Amino acid sequence: MYITDQGTALAQGTPVQGVEGVSSGPGELVVELPLDVLREAVRALEEEGATA
Repeated sequence: MYITDQGTALAQGTPVQGVEGVSSGPGELVVELPLDVLREAVRALEEEGATA
């Protein structure tokens, strides 16, 4: 997970396709992240006081 200077987050993960109930739009990519990576990113953001 990366925080940009534009107030957004970027996720780097393994691309996945054909996940039931998930659809992506043109130019979008669905990635899979380990839950511990996501939890750590949320914890770090909370510590910094960042908001969505």
